[in-house]
Amino acid sequence: MARADPTPMVMPLRAGTAGAIPPPAAAARRWADELGEVDYTATPGCWVAAAPPRAAPRDRVTVARRFMAQARQAGCRAVWFGVDARFVAQLQLTGLRIGAEPWWHADRWPATLAATASLRAQLRRAASKGVRIRAAAPGELAAPGLPAQLDRLLQRWAELHELPPMQFLCRLDPGRRHADRTLWLAERGEHLVGCAGVIRTGGDASVITELLRDPSAPNGTTELLFDAVQREAATTAHGRVTLGLAPLRGDVGRLLRAVRLAMRHHYDFDGVSRWKQKLRPHRWRDQWLAYEPDTSAARALFAVARAFAGGSLLRYAARSAARSLRRLFTGRRPR
Repeated sequence: MARADPTPMVMPLRAGTAGAIPPPAAAARRWADELGEVDYTATPGCWVAAAPPRAAPRDRVTVARRFMAQARQAGCRAVWFGVDARFVAQLQLTGLRIGAEPWWHADRWPATLAATASLRAQLRRAASKGVRIRAAAPGELAAPGLPAQLDRLLQRWAELHELPPMQFLCRLDPGRRHADRTLWLAERGEHLVGCAGVIRTGGDASVITELLRDPSAPNGTTELLFDAVQREAATTAHGRVTLGLAPLRGDVGRLLRAVRLAMRHHYDFDGVSRWKQKLRPHRWRDQWLAYEPDTSAARALFAVARAFAGGSLLRYAARSAARSLRRLFTGRRPR
């Protein structure tokens, strides 16, 4: 018997990474039956799934169809965020390309680094400024010191961004504890200047769920963290590494091109894509928004927008406007 569990999810996920652990969004829920499970956020009229079902490959389509049937029984339609083209075709859904995910093979990272002088220069720059990388020790997150530092880092990082913090797949929780998770710390002297959270999936992937840099951190700090993630992944069975979705990368169609243009002063889509490309991915994998044929693209996109906003788009827009005005009149920036 299928069940809907309203318990909030406890781990972050990047779009499209099958087998990953779901995001800690306040509205996230888990639907499950004996074959698999789907993590989703309920919005008015839609259930927005965070990724393909977590199930054996042979059962994934069956679980997806059962989830969609359950959504219909609840008077809703299922929307799938961050799936691949094969999933769209198998379920005969309508697909809207939403961007691409960069992937690396960790065992090829040393060769990539050797061939890319700009990356090596960034690593040297951060190291010469005294930045050191280490994995958080077991028990550190249970003590008060490190969580307080992570909260301050997250606050200072968020203050650099035009938009208020988002929910669903964008909610960050670097202090989350889990057996399959590693938290890398970038320290300069006694100060925490960056961190990278990595979750090892049920497959062979290492998913970077957070990659944060303090505004005061030397250039190259994020690259130094990324290098540590790659080197660890190369020693494990989780040697495929991803930084998650570069939203609206490439040819995403007329509707999403209009969204990219309208949002250009609030979110640097091209800048995110360029920065991920600078790390020389070994491949890019297209990601799709999928929805049932009797659901319009506008309805699916509206549901996804509400999921990321954590509720009302009007309230999110109001928070964004208030944030911009506060910056305009106070000139406040992290120091």
